[in-house]
Amino acid sequence: EAYKIFETILSSKGFTVIKSGQLFKIVKSSDAKTEVIPTITDQKLPTEDAFITRIFPLQFVSATEISTTLKALSSKDGTFVTYAPSNMLIIIDAVSNIRRLTEIINIMDVETYEKRLEIVKLANISAKEMSDAIGKVFSFTPGQVRPPGQGGGRSDGATIFPDDRTNSLIIYADVVTLDKIKGLVRLRDIPVTTSDQNIHIYQLDNADAEKLATVLNNLIT
Repeated sequence: EAYKIFETILSSKGFTVIKSGQLFKIVKSSDAKTEVIPTITDQKLPTEDAFITRIFPLQFVSATEISTTLKALSSKDGTFVTYAPSNMLIIIDAVSNIRRLTEIINIMDVETYEKRLEIVKLANISAKEMSDAIGKVFSFTPGQVRPPGQGGGRSDGATIFPDDRTNSLIIYADVVTLDKIKGLVRLRDIPVTTSDQNIHIYQLDNADAEKLATVLNNLIT
């Protein structure tokens, strides 16, 4: 307990503790990243609130994207490094901050964010018209993926392309966004109902048909 208080006081003054063999040394927090510090690759973190390097191999979310989000939550002396080829996130920070960031990463790096490719066939609306409607709802800017006028585009991290030949939408998106898009498709891809137009023929005995038709058309227009 006394050691925890000691670490808190050091942190408030801009210093941290770094373990070197069996010894601990006190350095400025801003210089900690240049020291030889432990590297952790699993969930087990040291008990002392020292600076460490924690490596996160991510499965579903992009290391670059999550790094941008988490930087705002790190300490002022924390450092983030992304390695895109293996989708790894490397964080250098105090154990207390890394423990908090680990909890957030475990929540975000789930299968929901994995993207899938799905083809949605349309029955009552053209693929181009449906793609344009999705673009308007999800604030799609034409031309981000396909040239303007082709109807393809990105929406919430999704790629949408209308296939006119099969009248289908080719969608590449995460599960949540895909469900939203398919929900909109279900609302729009419905038969268009038209009012029944009954045709009646009346034989005239005393009036001129052409003159009466002119009068009746003037009454309803």
